[in-house]
Amino acid sequence: MVSEGLMKVWGNQSFTPAPLFSHLVVAENFMSRAERITAIACRMLAKRGNNTIPGSEDNLRDAGLTSLDMVTLMLAVEAEFDIEIPQSAMTPDNFDTIRAIDALVSVTAMAA
Repeated sequence: MVSEGLMKVWGNQSFTPAPLFSHLVVAENFMSRAERITAIACRMLAKRGNNTIPGSEDNLRDAGLTSLDMVTLMLAVEAEFDIEIPQSAMTPDNFDTIRAIDALVSVTAMAA
């Protein structure tokens, strides 16, 4: 399910990756943390030919991300939120879903 914030950005248009992602960059200041993480995952999935929008509980590996993509996802999340994820938190479970990543970002940001 697409969140209200993302729907405001996309409107009622069908999903097309290129225009969508350019709008996300402009709108990122209005997006929640989970929506920003979803946008990162969507960009990565689009590179794999998957133009679906993962739900908060969808497994990102099942959606098409490889183990190398998961490392890239971790680095992108660190850059997006200006955080450094502790090595002890770099586990597959913390990057399985948007919700898990969101929780990790929240805990990491509060610890900083």
